[in-house]
Amino acid sequence: MNENWPQKIKDKLKNMEIKKDDMGRSSAGVYQCVSDTKTYFLKIDSKGSELKNEYQNICWLNGKAPVPKIIEWDSDGYNDYLLVSKIDGLMLCDDYYMNNPKMAIPVLAKGIKLFQSIDISDCKIKNNCKIINNLENKLKLAKNNIQNNKVDVDDWNEETHKQFNSPSQLLEYLYDNKPEHEELVFTHGDYCLPNIFGHEDKVTGFIDLGRAGIADKWQDIALCTRSFWHNFNTKEYDDFLLEELGIEKDEKKLNYYILLDEFF
Repeated sequence: MNENWPQKIKDKLKNMEIKKDDMGRSSAGVYQCVSDTKTYFLKIDSKGSELKNEYQNICWLNGKAPVPKIIEWDSDGYNDYLLVSKIDGLMLCDDYYMNNPKMAIPVLAKGIKLFQSIDISDCKIKNNCKIINNLENKLKLAKNNIQNNKVDVDDWNEETHKQFNSPSQLLEYLYDNKPEHEELVFTHGDYCLPNIFGHEDKVTGFIDLGRAGIADKWQDIALCTRSFWHNFNTKEYDDFLLEELGIEKDEKKLNYYILLDEFF
């Protein structure tokens, strides 16, 4: 345990074994904290990061979706600290699902449907601001990330590198090719397999909710599809996912939201 962590956090972690958790791609430092009776996860990130958004989103989603329980929240002026309970079930990238892709897809579809069913008419967090991740705001954030050198082009998909030489060129393309309309629903925001938990054919929970909020429904579908391509190394199950969702494929939006995520 780091002696510089806030006292409220240290008090919750007394007599627990703490080790760094490198699973996932979160920018935050993540620690697994274990005792004989419980398991917590501690996330630490710089003040002004997405971690406060995640804390507020989890609070708002409590009772609406299976999200972690908040054990403690604190900030020391430099870093934010979020301590949450462990989600039941297996990550959708666990070997159980990797060996059973036709089991994974219905679970992923159920998770997307669950988010889309959440009433967004009163979607507010503690500071009374709506969590709006619509296209206008996302493009502004993308531009801001370019200006602040926060775009990791080394992490871009190979196909993106083939089409675009720079973040600015990609952003110009996204402005010039915006979808004609948005189908706004509540979304996870980073709907990839490590962030979804299941038990057999049931959804048991969601993590990494810093980008959750109101956005086009294809935001989650696109990132889910891309994650599925990456984890299963195939596109042969795309139609199966859409069948489970009960929708027709929108190739333009699917590709658009995959490209948009290159900025985040």
